Amino acid sequence: KENYAEGVLNTILGGSMSSRLFIQIRERRGLAYMIRSGSDNFRDTGYVYVRAGLEAKNINKAIEVIKKEIERICEKGVSKKELADAKTHIRGAFTLSLEDSSAQANYYASEALFSKNMEDPEERLQKIEKITNEDIIKVAREVFKWNQMRVAIIGNVEKKDIKF
Repeated sequence: KENYAEGVLNTILGGSMSSRLFIQIRERRGLAYMIRSGSDNFRDTGYVYVRAGLEAKNINKAIEVIKKEIERICEKGVSKKELADAKTHIRGAFTLSLEDSSAQANYYASEALFSKNMEDPEERLQKIEKITNEDIIKVAREVFKWNQMRVAIIGNVEKKDIKF
């Protein structure tokens, strides 16, 4: 359930053009051209990331906004609309990703290799539908621990100039 809650969380935080980070950082502030969050999970490990394409002068402001949005989710969770919209987005993208037999074969192969319990697509969608705001808060507090976060920057930026 936690991986599914993490997927819903990332959809709301930075997984689409209607996500919090996309709206706050790209649309409202113009700090980045690209911003998104996501996660990669395997049987025993995984990670959550936020990545952005932006100018060096906007790095600290973008980090500040990212931290504020993460803190808001950890403290208050998400709205009913955000939760419903994220589930709809995931359901649509997931369903489209399984349109042909090759994609379905890849899905089941990945399930066999990387998941503890193989699930058929309908089981996965049912579990996603059951995700609550409380699940989002719980997983956000588990994955977003400031003392375990790292910042990686590619470009002409000095470490001393980054405020994290």
